[in-house]
Amino acid sequence: MFRAAEIQGLSPVVRTRVFLNSTKSRTGDTYFEYRGNRLDQVLDAVGLAPGAESVDLISIDGYEVTLTLDEIRRRWPQAPIVPGLDPARLGACGWVAYGSRDADGAAAMPDAHVLLAFEENGTAFEAASIDPASGRITGKGPLRAIIPQVQPGLPDLPLTADAGCLDKVRPEHRFSDAYDHNAGKSVSAVAAIRVNPLPAGTRDVDWRAGQGPADARSVVFFGAVTRENSALRR
Repeated sequence: MFRAAEIQGLSPVVRTRVFLNSTKSRTGDTYFEYRGNRLDQVLDAVGLAPGAESVDLISIDGYEVTLTLDEIRRRWPQAPIVPGLDPARLGACGWVAYGSRDADGAAAMPDAHVLLAFEENGTAFEAASIDPASGRITGKGPLRAIIPQVQPGLPDLPLTADAGCLDKVRPEHRFSDAYDHNAGKSVSAVAAIRVNPLPAGTRDVDWRAGQGPADARSVVFFGAVTRENSALRR
């Protein structure tokens, strides 16, 4: 187990801008800048056992997303920025946030890796916890997985958009199930990383039943990690 701050020391910290396409988040689609550690380099530091194939990123509420090691190690191309879709241009129908950088014209985006990010637009993620009354997560940190789009694509209106907004955008910016809505795959409040396949005798818990940690200040790495590096897990 590592404290979230300790993970920053396992590999070089990187800064990159990533497009997250949301299905119905209040935040909308975002072109935000993140600081964090590449997940592939963190896993190399922890140590992968021979035969490791995939990784489950698990939030404190039990939500999880599975990525193959090939997906984790790849550099994913990103589509250019599409400007002019923010509330400043479209009023109440604007749904895209561009962060602090100028986005008046289409701009190239860097290739991106899967990150364990601790900072968004220069601000550290709020440490998350589960509200006992509602069972919902408050906060997204200290670590959020940032997963680039597999298929680089355009911003599209969220499912919750007012019908009157449809005529204010081009057809390609209306909601499409075919688009890669990667914001939903970008797990908030990462509390555990399960490396598959689990070796015989590995203990797991029912994360959705609340058997995991109550907050995400530490991250558990378990499963197909090397014995030689087991001393790294505290």
